Amino acid sequence: MPLNALPDEWGTQVPLLSERVKESWIAQLNYIHDATSQDMAHDAGLLAKGFVVALHEAELIDEAGAHMLGTALVNIQNEAVARLTNNQKLVS
Repeated sequence: MPLNALPDEWGTQVPLLSERVKESWIAQLNYIHDATSQDMAHDAGLLAKGFVVALHEAELIDEAGAHMLGTALVNIQNEAVARLTNNQKLVS
């Protein structure tokens, strides 16, 4: 799921999240996307996973919402790691 498509899904999947929480989530995903090292992407990914767990534990998202956010997170983290790996190969 592309980052810009995520807000389209929010109306049905995560209706209890405030705009502030949604903006925070997008900021976390952007940070991962723009990471300058694999370690940075990994560490930011761990924080984002904790964010999803906290939202679920607080009952602000259900299983479907957690799945949507988790899928977006994994896709963006994988893209960032692939980009960084490719850049590292080009430099070597």
